[in-house]
Amino acid sequence: MGFSRFDVVEGVLNPLLSMSTLLLPVVTGLWVAFCRRCFGARLAIFALAVLVGAGAQTQGVVMPYADSMVFVALIATGLATIFAWQAPFRLAAPWLALSGWSLGQLNMIKETGTLKDPLLFAFGIAVGSGLLAVYFAGVIRARRFSWLPIAGRVLASWITAAGLMVWVLQVYQ
Repeated sequence: MGFSRFDVVEGVLNPLLSMSTLLLPVVTGLWVAFCRRCFGARLAIFALAVLVGAGAQTQGVVMPYADSMVFVALIATGLATIFAWQAPFRLAAPWLALSGWSLGQLNMIKETGTLKDPLLFAFGIAVGSGLLAVYFAGVIRARRFSWLPIAGRVLASWITAAGLMVWVLQVYQ
């Protein structure tokens, strides 16, 4: 990636560097904004799962097909956002945990072997992904303008379509 050293700052910036790692936190934040109950807990589960997934990768626990799982999570979460599905917490929590885990795994897989401090980098990834989700959830939840929820759903539809296209191109190369 061109960084001379890997630490928290580079970990925070890492989700911004590729479409597969940028779009999942964005669409997760959009989806969580439509869920009325346990708003903060849903965001915390996602961010903590990113940290656990990335940390597990540093310890050698590797999820097979993490890149495909990120795109599956992206597409499913995007569809939930488009339809403004307010999932019950008992269904949303495992989905957010699996999404976060696979995102953390994917971020660390890309950097394996080049890290000076993998755990600080993993923490940075969780912070960066969590901040992206919190920002987009906050924008929609603020509802300063009546069109923001509609704009969030439109953005989710674009993200879902882009994720589907990129995933299909990666699978059928």
